[in-house]
Amino acid sequence: MSIKFPNLKRFLSLLLAVDNGVLVGTSEDKLNPDGYLTRAQMAAMIDRLFGTYKSADISRFTDVPRGSWHHDYIAQAVHMGTFAGYSSSRMGPNENITRRTGHGGARLP
Repeated sequence: MSIKFPNLKRFLSLLLAVDNGVLVGTSEDKLNPDGYLTRAQMAAMIDRLFGTYKSADISRFTDVPRGSWHHDYIAQAVHMGTFAGYSSSRMGPNENITRRTGHGGARLP
């Protein structure tokens, strides 16, 4: 008997990312791997992956309010140099990452 798992590689990748704390769900019991990825979500994943803890002053970004779930992740990604704003005052954390924006504004080597 042969059992085929057409998405086994994808499933295992997601499982590893969740088990290692890189990915968290959109709620306590839901993971949405087919949904759009925002810049804030990407910053959070990069920060978790690298275990960053130092933050930059991002008060100039008026669209990243202190107290928002993504504020610290954006500040850490900016400190690491992996994220930059669209302008001196706009980060666009809730914008979806698209092929056009490449890697969501992240500065990856």
